Parts: sequence; C-alpha cells; structure tokens
Amino acid sequence: ELGHVKIGQGLTISEDGTLNAEAQAVPNASTTIAGITKLNDSLTSTSTSEAATTNAAKKLNDAKLNRAGDTMTGDLTINKGIPRVYLQVPGVDYTTEFRNNASPTNDFGFDIYRKNIRALHISPSGAVWVRDNAGVEFNLGDLKSSVSNGKSAIASAISDGGVYTSPIASFADMANN
Repeated sequence: ELGHVKIGQGLTISEDGTLNAEAQAVPNASTTIAGITKLNDSLTSTSTSEAATTNAAKKLNDAKLNRAGDTMTGDLTINKGIPRVYLQVPGVDYTTEFRNNASPTNDFGFDIYRKNIRALHISPSGAVWVRDNAGVEFNLGDLKSSVSNGKSAIASAISDGGVYTSPIASFADMANN
C-alpha cells in the first residue's frame, strides 16, 4: 500500500491518482486579505469585500463621457463655492471662464471672463456691467439712461424748432423731423 503522497499544503494525491484538497476555511476577501470574493453587478455599491463584474464595468464604460468629445443629455451641477467652467483652446490664450461668484455666505453675481479679464458681470440685483474694447466697465442701465436723456434733449430741440417730437420717438423719426 502506497498511501497518500503530500504535494503541497492541503493537497494530496490518492492511490488512484485523484487530487484531494483538505478541508480548510478560506477567508472572505477584503482589501487586505486574499480569499473568496462575491461578485456584484451594482454601480453604486460601496462594499470593500465584493468585486465588480465585467457587466458592471461595461455599464460604467457605457455611461462615462468621452474626454475627447461627447454629448451630455442631462444637467450638470457643480456643487461648490465659486464654481467655474473653463473653455480653453489648446496652445493659445483664448480661455473663457464662466464664474458663479457666490459662496454659501455671499453672492457677488455671475461673471464671464475672457483671457482672464472680466468681460461681463451680472450683479445679484440684476444690473449688467460690460467691458468695452478700451477696457472700460460700464453699467448697461446707465447707458440706457444716457441714451434716453440724449433722445429727450434732441426731441426738445426739434420741438423748440417748431416740429413737436416725442422723447420716445425713434431716431429715424427724429431725423425726419
């Protein structure tokens, strides 16, 4: 009788050539211990003792945005103080920045920067400021008031010349009068 031949820890070969494994507990796998692992199809599991299946990996791959260009069909939420979105052209300084200039305690409005210079500002009250080509920032409300005041002065001068002209008349009507 030959008996059993031991070929490794927990493994034996019987006389008929059958490989036998001794019964021993195999631990569950974790992030620090190799062992038995349960498979999981979920994309939202936080388990550290289960492994993602190839189906879960495919779901993730199908759902991801392509970094080289893609279309997003849902809303994008940036949840942080003073969130920014940058549009950049590689290799040149044509950066455009959209900035919600607010934090949990302050709201300073919304800004658009072009080449790191603020081009447009919308205040929390709704006032709109723009920067002209000379770099001068002005309030559109002030511009409207200035144009309105100018039209009133022109209408008054035309009316003083004998042709009544309304201060809200179009510039074309004023020119005809």
